[in-house]
Amino acid sequence: SSGINAEWPLRPGVKMEVDYSDTVDKVIPECETLAAEKKLNEAIDKLLVLEKQTRGAGDAISSSKVLVCIVALCYKVQDWTLLKEHITSLCKKRGHFKLAVTKMVQRCCEMVPEIEDKERKMDLIEVLRTVTEGKIYVENERARVTRTLAAIYEKDDVPEKAAKVLQELQVETFGTMEKKEKSTDCDSALIPLL
Repeated sequence: SSGINAEWPLRPGVKMEVDYSDTVDKVIPECETLAAEKKLNEAIDKLLVLEKQTRGAGDAISSSKVLVCIVALCYKVQDWTLLKEHITSLCKKRGHFKLAVTKMVQRCCEMVPEIEDKERKMDLIEVLRTVTEGKIYVENERARVTRTLAAIYEKDDVPEKAAKVLQELQVETFGTMEKKEKSTDCDSALIPLL
């Protein structure tokens, strides 16, 4: 055994000490109910306690589920301030699993196209771009939200801003993407420059 508790190198040398999957499967629906009853802070407080336990015990999969639930609940009740705060704070926690952060960021990226209010969409994009900066394990997600931001700038007829944000992306990022997405991104990066 390599001492890693999932299929992917999450935190080398960290072995899962306690499996919290049963607890997580019980607590998440309770927290969803609390949030639906307008008790979001209570739900998140409960999830944050569980997040600390799962992280401390080396349970990356359960930790991922908890992080995704936290951001999903904030999004569901449309508490944008809390959503941005938790994305930022959860990405900064010491000792977080790459898998957990990746899953949370991926869920947040799914939210972006669903948001109709342009200002909220751009706020979320900026938060995601900030927390993914310099993290190679979420570089594709960063590229996708950057492409979305560039499209907004293009639509607003500000091609120089679109070109600027696209130029920030590392060329190497495109190498890890699917072929179709890679060609679309390369085209998107070139058009504002022409």
